Amino acid sequence: MKANLPPSQPNPSPEQNPDSPLPVVTPPTTVNPRSRRRVWILVSVAVLVLGGIGAWWWIRNSDRPPDPPLPPAIADEEVKQAIEKARAKVLASPRSADDWGAYALVLLVHDFEREAETCLVEAARLNPSDPRWPYARSLIARKRDPDNAPKYLRQAIDTNGNPRYVSAARFALAEVLLERQEIDSAEQLFRQELGPDPGHPRAVLGLAQVAMARGDEPTATKLLMSVRENVHARKQATALLAVLARTRGDEQSALRFQDESNNTRAEGWPDPLLDRIHDLHVGKAGRERRIEMFERQGQYAEALREYRELLAKEQTPKVLTGAALNSLRVGNHDEALRWVRQAVKLDPNDAQRQYLLALILYSKVEMQWARTPGFAGAKESLEEVIGATKRATELKPDHAGAYWIWGLALKYLDDPKAALEPLRKGLTISPDDFELHLTLGQVLASTGDKPGAEVSFENARKIDPNDPRPGQELDKLRQK
Repeated sequence: MKANLPPSQPNPSPEQNPDSPLPVVTPPTTVNPRSRRRVWILVSVAVLVLGGIGAWWWIRNSDRPPDPPLPPAIADEEVKQAIEKARAKVLASPRSADDWGAYALVLLVHDFEREAETCLVEAARLNPSDPRWPYARSLIARKRDPDNAPKYLRQAIDTNGNPRYVSAARFALAEVLLERQEIDSAEQLFRQELGPDPGHPRAVLGLAQVAMARGDEPTATKLLMSVRENVHARKQATALLAVLARTRGDEQSALRFQDESNNTRAEGWPDPLLDRIHDLHVGKAGRERRIEMFERQGQYAEALREYRELLAKEQTPKVLTGAALNSLRVGNHDEALRWVRQAVKLDPNDAQRQYLLALILYSKVEMQWARTPGFAGAKESLEEVIGATKRATELKPDHAGAYWIWGLALKYLDDPKAALEPLRKGLTISPDDFELHLTLGQVLASTGDKPGAEVSFENARKIDPNDPRPGQELDKLRQK
């Protein structure tokens, strides 16, 4: 049985349904070829512009320097200001290798080595031909990563930049290789820096060590003797001469060279980078480093100026003592006494401060005595000198200098027999002390012990043949 379906209806025509909408008919169109070409040109230009902008943005950002690091928690305000000032220059000129390097050096001199390393990497990236930055990295590496130090030194040498930095890097590399027993390579570098006769002292010292490593004692001795008087080479050269003397069984010469080395201050070789960054050191540590440099160079007035600035902030026994010592050195006895008395008051149980008090008092008495022998107050001052030297020797029984000042004070008090005891005690501690022998001779002469005085003066003359005083004293003694 079929379902009763409604009969199919034809689509109504517009005439049959006047309310139905008219059908939309899109007439065929014809596009102007010129218009189409114009559209494609505009699209192509837009793509090129946008692509160029994107490429520029990518290149710019792929070459973008990192933000300069800032160490956390900088305690010293002067240091903080110096670091922030140098960092601000990098932020203002992020593509300046010199500004990155300058900031690195400020960080390095204040012991922020990790941050300095980051900055040196960027400075070297921006200017690979500058030897300063890999050379500075080698300084950090020698402390933190010794195996990589030669790599950075070779990078500095290969830049062929500033000759002073390249030379410093070559010397440093030669010395590192010498420590590693890479003798042939070290010798080659030293010879490159040797120059004309008599040769650069640092290179001569290096070649002497090369000769020692090869067992060539005559060559090593000759080279070391040639630089023995050089202020930068002397300490190491005399120490090595002692080793050579001991090796050949000459114990007397070994002791003499070793004593000379022990009594010689170590003086670093001039360095274009280190010499510069020391001037960048600010704050308390920077001032202490400048003081050390001034004292080493005998610039005591400059050292005293730095101490005075420190004293305005803190009056610790250490700072007071340093100020007193440099005041004495420039001849300002009253200021020196004021500072040392404060230091002793704060720390009465320090032998060196007690000795310094005695030395300053005695120096002032000696100066006044030269103008007015037996001046009023001399006895009281000399008795204070003796009290300070006694206290110094109680605190440090082997303080030869305190025994010497003690004996001098008794000599001025016209008690030569009492002076003999501390002077002889001093000589048991320091038998090669020139001043103790000379003073003992003078005291013995005043007691009438002419033979004993003559022995003491001769001993003094043997210790220092260039000092005229023992000879003068012997002449006076023999004329009596």
